[in-house]
Amino acid sequence: MKTTEIGNYLIKQLKANGFIIQYYKAVTSNSIYLKLDYGVANSVRISDHKGKSHLHYRYNLCSHHQKFSASKTHRDLQRYFYPFEQVDTLVALIVKERNEKLVKYGRDRYIGFIKKNITEKQNTQGFWAEAQLI
Repeated sequence: MKTTEIGNYLIKQLKANGFIIQYYKAVTSNSIYLKLDYGVANSVRISDHKGKSHLHYRYNLCSHHQKFSASKTHRDLQRYFYPFEQVDTLVALIVKERNEKLVKYGRDRYIGFIKKNITEKQNTQGFWAEAQLI
């Protein structure tokens, strides 16, 4: 399965669960990046190669991974790595973690975090300037 096929499937599943998705297709590789709810629900990297060491996506779908793994970054943030075949398991985790944030902060505060990210980052370079809203 190709990154575009798995990306389209993942987008369809996340949209069905009410996520706002920013989409970016890398220029120099087959990688796809999705920012969920303007970053409040973190980001997904979909790739067929090893990522750059300075980038720390919370959710990763990788064709070169044979099984699920998790690791912590230098800032003690949990990161998840799934093979393409476990995309539905990843969707369930993303939905679960967003629901936990909604319970923890409440819907109004969660939406406030989204609005804050839009206001603070809408004019920045890189992902925010290049991504498409889906």
